[in-house]
Amino acid sequence: MKVVQLCNLPIEEIYQQIQQGKIVDRHNVLYGYDYLKEHGMEVIPVSHYKKSLVSKTVNRIGCLIWGGHADYYLQILAMKAASKNKVDVVYCHFLHITPLISFCRRSGLFKYPLVVVAHDAFSQKTTSFKNWKGIDRILVLGERTLDLCKTKEDLSKINCDYIDWGADLELFDKYNMLMTEPSALNSIVAPGVANRDYDTLVKAINDIENINLTVFSSKCELSFPIPNNVFFYKNMDRYSIAKLLPYYYNSIATAIPLKLKLDFCNGSTVLMESMAMHKPVIVTASKVNFIDVKKEKIGLEVDYGDVNGWIEAILYLKEHPDEAKEMGERAYYLAKKRFKYNNFCKKLLFEIEKFKH
Repeated sequence: MKVVQLCNLPIEEIYQQIQQGKIVDRHNVLYGYDYLKEHGMEVIPVSHYKKSLVSKTVNRIGCLIWGGHADYYLQILAMKAASKNKVDVVYCHFLHITPLISFCRRSGLFKYPLVVVAHDAFSQKTTSFKNWKGIDRILVLGERTLDLCKTKEDLSKINCDYIDWGADLELFDKYNMLMTEPSALNSIVAPGVANRDYDTLVKAINDIENINLTVFSSKCELSFPIPNNVFFYKNMDRYSIAKLLPYYYNSIATAIPLKLKLDFCNGSTVLMESMAMHKPVIVTASKVNFIDVKKEKIGLEVDYGDVNGWIEAILYLKEHPDEAKEMGERAYYLAKKRFKYNNFCKKLLFEIEKFKH
């Protein structure tokens, strides 16, 4: 079976680096490429190209028509690769970079089936319901996100379902097995870029003694000076999991402070990684959070912009280490049982095989 995988990361190169022993979190960079490839699929990656006047012009026109920052030239290359190789299906992990293919599919200009993972509930122009109508199979990231989609649109005629997701558990397990010293439990770790409210979190940590905050974010500017117990690492990318692992390990909990009320499951990667590291999570309460951490008893929720709420949540976990540990173990059990990368890959393979000629 032949599959074109459209991705905005150089997945073939990353896969080769993993094969050579580099520590890379597959869930955050491969999106099933390795699993499909290793289970009988001929995967043709379309993930990058040389910048040119033509590509810049195509991208600019696409943004004017469909909006967003979707890579429209890359979508053209994916359609060309599908036609050239006569594939069974085109697969993309991110709905935001498929509006042109969706339009061509909907208009009858492109004949190959399209399978796409959706991360939000119609929150942007590139993820609108109209774009859904041009896709043969929509896999919504998380059951809660799909439920929210159903409150906004009639999905009875749309070929869709949810797909669970999770961290590369094998990588995290291997790291934890190598640790001989117990966790220091002296800090809060906060990785992530999208829609983060680090102002609120830093204000909270500034009023808590003997706890450090380590923020890993390539895009973060505070509106005030950085306190002495807060450390920022801005030299981050999707390949930085090796840097993060010791900080996850020694933390009391993982923090996911959200800024805006978006219908987008921001922070899901960090949540999954925290669970894989046996850590509780403190997250801003959002109806589209990938997992209901209160219901599953794997962490605490805080209201948007609530400095006192963050202080109380952090102090509670600090002062109740046994309960925090139980939350972390429940989180890991849930990850092992349901929310792990291999489960995502198995479901993806099952869905793609439906389009075999």
